[in-house]
Amino acid sequence: MEFYLETKGGKFDFIASLIKLLKVDVLPVFVCIGSDRVVSDMVGPLTAEFLVNKFEVSAYVYGRLKNPIVASNLNSAIQYIKSKHKNSQVVIIDASLGDFDEVGKIKLNNFGCVPAGVFNSNNIVYGDVSILPIISTYGINEKLFLSCAKFNKVYEIASNLAACISKAVNLSLKLADN
Repeated sequence: MEFYLETKGGKFDFIASLIKLLKVDVLPVFVCIGSDRVVSDMVGPLTAEFLVNKFEVSAYVYGRLKNPIVASNLNSAIQYIKSKHKNSQVVIIDASLGDFDEVGKIKLNNFGCVPAGVFNSNNIVYGDVSILPIISTYGINEKLFLSCAKFNKVYEIASNLAACISKAVNLSLKLADN
């Protein structure tokens, strides 16, 4: 499923779709992948910061700016998260590349993903749900294209994404209580 969060309908559709995917019998875990070394790769850590500091989401959040989850520590971070939150649903958030007309869309999948795909050659699928903001386009050199995003756009996507995730989690918890 793909959504443009810049539109009101896109936000509502994303929230409704995420609610359908969330299983809140225990708090979900959001694993936000990325680094502050490349602007477009900051969408994960910025989303984590917004989830924790601005929206105080009722979920576990990993991959903040201070302790980022990147290709080099991905396996150990996922192993730790799985051992600490055995029954929790794991939602992966990672910047993604797409076609030119897809930039700005958010892909929501009811399955995991291969995080850090540009840098990670092991092709291991992580998570139960994946949220993939499309930040830049494919090209001859994906690593170069990943670095071409504007900070303001990445910041806006992360902020909108965190707001929608927070609403979806809160509504899911309320529905589960009834």
